[in-house]
Amino acid sequence: MCHPGPLPTRRPRPRPQAWDFDALGNWDSLTTDGGSPQTRTHNKQNEITAVSGATSPTFDANGNMTTDETGKQYVYDA
Repeated sequence: MCHPGPLPTRRPRPRPQAWDFDALGNWDSLTTDGGSPQTRTHNKQNEITAVSGATSPTFDANGNMTTDETGKQYVYDA
């Protein structure tokens, strides 16, 4: 038997998230599905200096992120 129209779409189950922000508006904690929070710290330039359970991002002298918390490298044009 043929289906008379498009097949129903399955939607992914929503994943509850809780965010926490520091006094400057940088997010410093994220909890997904009630699990362990991922925390971040920032310096005075609002650059991320540490991410729990991940590699610390790096920045060039102009404040551009050169390596993110997953180790991905970024290159910028002059």
